[in-house]
Amino acid sequence: MLNKDKKKVLNAILKDKSIDWLRDEVIRLCTALPDGLELVTQDAARTFGRTSLLADTLLTESWERAADAIRAADDYYRGNDDDVYDDGYYYLDLAKKQIKGASQKTRQQLICLSIELDAQNSAGFTDELWDFCCALCKDEQDWRSLIRELESHPDEYNRRRILEILRKIKDDDSFEALQLKNLNGAHDYLRLVQFYRSKRKEKLALEYARRGMQSGEGRVDDLAHYLLVSYAKTHATADLEWVMKICEERESYCFQAADALFSYFDLDHDYAKAKKYLLKKADHARGHEVVGLYEQVKGFLTSEDFKEEERSLLTSVRVKDFDAYLEVLIQRKDYREALDAIKLQAHKSIHWYSRKDYSEAADKLARYYPEEVIEYYFSFAIWLIEKGAGRHRKNYESAVEYLQRAKRIYLKVLKDPLRWVNKLEEIRAHYQGKRAFIEVSRMLGN
Repeated sequence: MLNKDKKKVLNAILKDKSIDWLRDEVIRLCTALPDGLELVTQDAARTFGRTSLLADTLLTESWERAADAIRAADDYYRGNDDDVYDDGYYYLDLAKKQIKGASQKTRQQLICLSIELDAQNSAGFTDELWDFCCALCKDEQDWRSLIRELESHPDEYNRRRILEILRKIKDDDSFEALQLKNLNGAHDYLRLVQFYRSKRKEKLALEYARRGMQSGEGRVDDLAHYLLVSYAKTHATADLEWVMKICEERESYCFQAADALFSYFDLDHDYAKAKKYLLKKADHARGHEVVGLYEQVKGFLTSEDFKEEERSLLTSVRVKDFDAYLEVLIQRKDYREALDAIKLQAHKSIHWYSRKDYSEAADKLARYYPEEVIEYYFSFAIWLIEKGAGRHRKNYESAVEYLQRAKRIYLKVLKDPLRWVNKLEEIRAHYQGKRAFIEVSRMLGN
């Protein structure tokens, strides 16, 4: 912080009305005092108002300090203090606050210097420098100046920035021409589609969406969604199925496309095609998408069709999401098959780091097979206790959680508290040398 003497000197300078003299003194003081720049900014604004000369001086000084910090940040991994990062963020933020009142000449000079600094060595400040450049732009001339600087450093990233600016300043002809010259990724086609839609040129939007589906690199999710919605509105059945075909070829957006076609044909009362795309939806489901699909298929298909598809559907669910598979078996009341599946998976988990827990499903089976579920929980608890030494002490806490589940079955299902007490004593006696486990297990009681 500034001491009282330095503040007096600074205030005396600020009371002087000679702007030319003040300009040099401001720079000298800002260089001499670490926190003088912000104080000068605040007091000068109150004393003089924001003259262009003063605003240019303060803005330029703040930017130069930020630039020095950004250049120094490149040496961080060679032993420099990471405080330079904080300085870079601080002075860029301060410079943003000082843009008001600065001349256009100074703003455009700093745009040029900022883009050059980012191209040479931004040290992780790319986003901050870009935000600063955008803040410097107050009219179309400033934005055009920024475009010229970006064009002097051509790359994909700067091309996207130029396109954003052209949309912002409503230069539609330049935007369209530049985007048409650069149609590589699916996102390029999507940007053009969005532009044509904003201009109510739906025919062109559909044309380039189709081209993007076929030729655009990367994911085509948004293009596919747009086409599916558009074709559904016009009942273009062949085009809808074409989108599904392309999605499958590109292995992108398949689940969502199949769901859209199922809904479309279901509303159109075309059972055969609705069934086809519902089964495709099930085939393309992944992760959380699998949950609930079994019941949806069962609810939609005729009983005869469902019998034909059920086994292959169950196999598919099992491969994609074992938890969902267990839930389906429990819903079907195939409790024995569910428990056998859990035990088989536990047996397959031969590596300690890959063993998976299915306690949620096991809890639901406890009332039907209490002894076997208890055995499952004990196997998990013992496994955790035996590998719980050293830095793995937390495993003891997890082991106790499984023992607690077993205890609940002994007390609430089997109603045999004595067997629980005897089993717990047996485990404690066997692992009496693991004092940390004995201590943690006290929460189980006796």
